[in-house]
Amino acid sequence: MATTTPVSIQLATFPHSHSQSPDDLSPTSQKAFPLDVFPVSEPISAPPSYSRQSPAPRRWSWQLPDADKVETVLWAAVPLVFYAIAFALALGLLVSQAEGYTFLSVVEKNGSGRLDYYIMNACSTTPDSTKRVCDSRAVSASFAGALSRVGTYLPGFASLKLPFYSRQTPAIFLSALVLLIASFLVYLPLWTLAYFPTTRTIPAPVVRFYRYYCSKLFLLSALFAFASFILTITIGIGYKLYMLAYVDDFTDWYALAVYKTGSKTINWTAQVGKGFDLVWAASTFQALIVVALNISLHNGLDERVEWPESDLKTGF
Repeated sequence: MATTTPVSIQLATFPHSHSQSPDDLSPTSQKAFPLDVFPVSEPISAPPSYSRQSPAPRRWSWQLPDADKVETVLWAAVPLVFYAIAFALALGLLVSQAEGYTFLSVVEKNGSGRLDYYIMNACSTTPDSTKRVCDSRAVSASFAGALSRVGTYLPGFASLKLPFYSRQTPAIFLSALVLLIASFLVYLPLWTLAYFPTTRTIPAPVVRFYRYYCSKLFLLSALFAFASFILTITIGIGYKLYMLAYVDDFTDWYALAVYKTGSKTINWTAQVGKGFDLVWAASTFQALIVVALNISLHNGLDERVEWPESDLKTGF
């Protein structure tokens, strides 16, 4: 039968190990919590207090606009401004009845009598009244009503040397205005498609038509504006020569009638008014429209209408 031998186990001792007394294990003992582990050299200060500060004022930074963008806006606005001014002047010279913009005026020097001629009608004020009476406007203008109210105060046959009617002049000025409107109506879709290529305000068939014939439509718009300019300037020159002839005839016949009566006082004078300034201004802006449209065509605005995909980001 086998015998068992007892084995003794001896724990290893460490050189720095030492026995601890019960006092060392007390909670207040310095050996339980040595001070060299958590050194306290300075007192802990309180967290800093944050005061509410008002935000700094925002500074707006102004940047100069892009030169190409400014040029695009200017070239887009110039033809429209020319159209607006030319239309206002052409319409104004047709319907204006202002005393300062007559085409022919027969005025009494020492009284209130006057006879004013316009394109589509005439206005008169008798010497014994201050009320100004204007005839109705008509394309076939008749000046007989206004002339009859003042003619009785003119001696001899002087009143017969003033115009009684005007047939062609109002119709030609009106035709020039219609051509100007037609030019604008042709140009407006071109302008819209050039600067707003993704617009949906124009019907699709019209868009396809304008993109296919854009260069020819530019020329057609310029042609309408040029025809309006030609009609305005030519009829303006002709109408002024027409009125100047009446001024000379009236002056001679009135002086003769006064001489026949034994008087030497000239009370009535005839003169061409400032209404022709409206004619020259309207024709000037019509010519500027033609120039602006040709410059737009030269700068390739028709290509922007025809090929919008290559220039979609250059609009407004």
